[in-house]
Amino acid sequence: ATTFARYETQFVTYGFAPIREAWLARAARLGEVITARTSRDETVGTFETVDLSGNLVLKTPQDSVAIPAADVFF
Repeated sequence: ATTFARYETQFVTYGFAPIREAWLARAARLGEVITARTSRDETVGTFETVDLSGNLVLKTPQDSVAIPAADVFF
């Protein structure tokens, strides 16, 4: 609860950007090929980033795809 309160205060004060930066600095498999599965789709691509809205962004052969929620497999 203490950690959540700290991040909630940071989010309210500074927005999502600092949390996003800290998360990306520690993200597993950034720049590597991963699989994201939703109830409807499976997307395989290179883990590019988490965008400013919190979507997982994968680079596929066709384009970059923003995925709001998925199970992720390495």
